[in-house]
Amino acid sequence: MHYPGAMSKAAFDVPPDAQGPGSLWAWFTDPPGVVVQMISPERGTKEMAEWLVGPGFTQLRARFPQESSLVLVLDFSQMLGRDAAARVVLMEKAREARELFARTYLVPPTKVNPVYLTTLHAAAALLSGFGIDLVIARSLAEVRAQCPLALAGER
Repeated sequence: MHYPGAMSKAAFDVPPDAQGPGSLWAWFTDPPGVVVQMISPERGTKEMAEWLVGPGFTQLRARFPQESSLVLVLDFSQMLGRDAAARVVLMEKAREARELFARTYLVPPTKVNPVYLTTLHAAAALLSGFGIDLVIARSLAEVRAQCPLALAGER
């Protein structure tokens, strides 16, 4: 489904369960977790990262208070670079919240240079050292092939 201002197909054909700054949208899923998607091209900001680890995370825990094996999907395929401070914010929370997530999928920006991808794979290796199972996928469709996702409450 396309929404006004959206440049890509939204992850689900319904409005998001939560909206962060800019074009950051989130849907709660079954299996329990969340798909976070940038729905139009823009730069990833510290403000977005702070929403993810603050209000966004709080909403996720409120939706699934007893779950400790959540699935996190970050579809950043539309991201046009990011502020360096955003990475720091996300990495700090990753260490703290690592035991809540059974698996994390990351769809990197489609328009990136090889250096960025190398850095991303290095970050994935670092996170795996923290006990975080991070899968770097080429698209949201690839994620769905590995982990069938439905909206929370639809199964």
